Amino acid sequence: MAISVARGTSGRRRIVLIVLISVVLPSLVVGYLGFNSISRRREAARKLYGMSLYLSGEAALKSIEDRIHGLERVRLAGGHDASSDADAGRTFLLSADYKILNPEVVKKDEASFSCSDGEAGREGGRYWAEAEKAEYQAKDFRQAAELYRKAAEASSSERCRALALMARGRCAIVLRDYPGALADFDELAAKFGRLSDSSGHPFGIIAAMRIADIEGLRGNEERRLSVLIELRGKIDGGVWPIDLAGYQFFRMEIEATVEPRIQDPRYLALEKSYRLIKVRAMGFQQDLRFRDLLQTSIVLRIKEASALDPSISRDRPGRFLLPGDGDSFLISFAPVPASGAEGPAIAGVCWETASLMKSIVPSVLGDLDKSSGATFSLLDTMGKNILAEVPGESVGTPAVAAGVIPFSFREFPLPFKLVVSQPAMLDFDRAAARENIFYILLILIVVVLMAVGAGLIIRSISREAQVTAQKTEFVHTISHELKTPLTLIRLYAETLEQKPNLGDPEKKDALKIIAKESERLSHLINNVLDFSRIEMGRKEFDFRLGDLAAVVSETVESYRYHLEKKGFSIREDIAADLPAVRFDREAIASVVVNLLSNAMKFSPNEKDVGIRLSLENGQAVLRIADKGKGIAPTDLPRIFDKFYRGGNDPSGGGGGSGLGLTLVKHIVEAHGGRVEARSEYGKGSEFSVFLPIQVGPGA
Repeated sequence: MAISVARGTSGRRRIVLIVLISVVLPSLVVGYLGFNSISRRREAARKLYGMSLYLSGEAALKSIEDRIHGLERVRLAGGHDASSDADAGRTFLLSADYKILNPEVVKKDEASFSCSDGEAGREGGRYWAEAEKAEYQAKDFRQAAELYRKAAEASSSERCRALALMARGRCAIVLRDYPGALADFDELAAKFGRLSDSSGHPFGIIAAMRIADIEGLRGNEERRLSVLIELRGKIDGGVWPIDLAGYQFFRMEIEATVEPRIQDPRYLALEKSYRLIKVRAMGFQQDLRFRDLLQTSIVLRIKEASALDPSISRDRPGRFLLPGDGDSFLISFAPVPASGAEGPAIAGVCWETASLMKSIVPSVLGDLDKSSGATFSLLDTMGKNILAEVPGESVGTPAVAAGVIPFSFREFPLPFKLVVSQPAMLDFDRAAARENIFYILLILIVVVLMAVGAGLIIRSISREAQVTAQKTEFVHTISHELKTPLTLIRLYAETLEQKPNLGDPEKKDALKIIAKESERLSHLINNVLDFSRIEMGRKEFDFRLGDLAAVVSETVESYRYHLEKKGFSIREDIAADLPAVRFDREAIASVVVNLLSNAMKFSPNEKDVGIRLSLENGQAVLRIADKGKGIAPTDLPRIFDKFYRGGNDPSGGGGGSGLGLTLVKHIVEAHGGRVEARSEYGKGSEFSVFLPIQVGPGA
């Protein structure tokens, strides 16, 4: 048998070797030569196109950076108007000690300010303290208003006079003296409108907000909305110096009052004015954001950069990239000579990077596109081509495509990559790819045909080798199974022969073992003979109408001794009222014995077997369950295969030939039924045999 296996393996190797030498190797050689020729031709063309792309990219990069250099020189040397076009950059001017000279920014008082503590002068402070006491403690608002008037007249501080006017108007509102309150707030706006309180809020804005509140108290809703809309227009027009936080606060206050009411059809004219003001506000908001950015980030970064690099000069400006919300900013700065009374200063310019590139790159690349035939893209950090949003500019080629070269900016820390591609090179690549696909398909067809032929040959050889291996395993298994009972029978027979003086109990035990092993040997031989008949198609069944419950009960009773000997408890639930069934008594008894034998073998710890026979849905159902080792999920689908014993095969002499469950399945199916197995690994198994009530002999 071993010689047969060796010969089968040797023959398979020879066939595989012939296929490799005669078909696979020549195909690989031809394919390699074809692909090598195409690859060399394509590589030569790629080098030419690549050199062209590189030169085009270098020229484009230099042109863009030269244009930015020119803008930088002009903006750093020119005026310092922060309201300049954002695309051209917003300029600013710092003193030598990094204080903002231009644009104008709002400065908040860091120290506490109180008119009652001497800021308003001695007499003004006295009136101010008495007025606050009258307003907040005595709740005498009329007296408080008079004292605030005296405090305003006696105060030496303009801010205190403004605060006194605001307080007097507040008292007038409580007293419902609305004309007096309007007069106070009108005076506050006219005389002190550009002054700010300690929070940086201009008195002009505060006065207008209070006037609107008074008009609302008077029931004049249209006048109230008109005042607020006019105030919004003045704020967006830059009438008062205000920071970004203050702007956002007052804008939200105005919107919260105006927008829910402006939808009323009575205020159509006001609504139109309000919408126009909101549209025009974008430029002012950008100015405020720039001033806020200048105060909070730019000045600090310039101070750090100047300390780290003392060589920054007019000829070599300092540059850095500042991240922002949704966009980034390019900052350039350089020292400038003394100018009048200002003294030495630092001039700077701030660009929104996306706006800067959109304004200059299309014009720079337009001529290069025509002369070189290349296509340019400008990708941000997310891989998005920002030039695709520019009217008239074509969408660039993605950076992952073949025939594409990315360039990073060198002089300026810009968060973009200039990507250059050559459409002609892409067309060439597509043509080469089509040729490659054609050759690959041809080779694949040949290889597939060869693989199919080789697979059929190997499959045939593998089946033959598998059958041979199964036969070898079967002979080895049966030999082992036969040897164990025969050895025990011989051992105890020799013991009885050589020791005639054994006592009756010992003789009885020896005879029981000989009988048990003989029965086991007989059962094994019957399984082998039945399997042999099944394999040869000679197995015959004697179907007769009979009492299935009686046969099951008798078989269980005959096997009871073996189970109880092993310490098993037996639970029986056999229905006595089953209809008569056509079946082969010996075959069904063999099914019961094989299933009980399996339960006994694979229950080393919890020794419990349950047998149940019942009528379910017109079928006789036999269930045999144990609480043993169970069956692993990987073994469960194969337990009915011949010779298969799985991973739970017990050690020692408890193992089987792998035929028991195969015979069970064949016998049950010959009766027109089916067998099922359910198991939970480590908790036991249950085998269910389903037999139809009426089964004919030809089943």
